[in-house]
Amino acid sequence: MNRKPVYVIGAERCTWKFTDFHKSLQERGATRPFTGKEDISERWSYPPLNDTVEASRRVIKALTEHGWRLWP
Repeated sequence: MNRKPVYVIGAERCTWKFTDFHKSLQERGATRPFTGKEDISERWSYPPLNDTVEASRRVIKALTEHGWRLWP
């Protein structure tokens, strides 16, 4: 699916938390570094970003590790 490009400037100056976040987005193809030479009419493809399922798995795992259980 074609999506609008997202260019990021200054990510290398972020704290570790935001550096990891920007690195993750770039590895997934959702962002690219801004250099000032971009063709802003360009589009590229990347899978939709929907981390809800993964986040819920991690929450359930963490709760389970502490003896908690969620009922459906």
